[in-house]
Amino acid sequence: MPRGRPVKGGFDIMGCYYHPRLATATLCRDCGREICQTCSESGVCPGCRLGRALKSSQARTEVAVAEPPRSSTWSAPRVETPKPAASASPAAANTAVDATHEERALASACYVLWPLSLILLLLPSGRSTFVRFHVLQSLGVNGLGVALYLIYALLANVPLIGWQSAWALPFLVPLWLLADLYLAIRAATGQMPRVPFAGDLASRFD
Repeated sequence: MPRGRPVKGGFDIMGCYYHPRLATATLCRDCGREICQTCSESGVCPGCRLGRALKSSQARTEVAVAEPPRSSTWSAPRVETPKPAASASPAAANTAVDATHEERALASACYVLWPLSLILLLLPSGRSTFVRFHVLQSLGVNGLGVALYLIYALLANVPLIGWQSAWALPFLVPLWLLADLYLAIRAATGQMPRVPFAGDLASRFD
């Protein structure tokens, strides 16, 4: 039954707030406005439904801002592996040591007069760590040089490849002497340079 309000000459049929030409079906439960059958979804007018939607959207936005974003991908926990102990660097091996002038002279002479290295091992001065290292290293360097010289000298007599060995011998001897001279100078300044293989053997038997 249509509702209305009394006016002169009878009743004026009340119209919808949003559709004035349509008859009022009910009142909005939130604001009390007159709404028609089309607007009365769940008893709430379109304006109140829009207000509810805006409040709900604002509440979700505030919750999203308050909570930190969560990563969508799973990452395994980081496991730190212990670092291996640092080995002695070449720079530390080449540092100068506190050696006396006599020890430096004996260590330098080991490379120039390397056959005397065997004698220095038996002398009391050869017990010094600095001198003993250079004595053993000079024996290794010069022993390797003698071995290479003998190998190239033997290969020089082999057919087909002998000419290559004969060509390399004139360059091998000067390089050998220059290496001894360089190591002798380093030993005279109190340093302990390490030659591959020979230096390792000297440190092992030092």
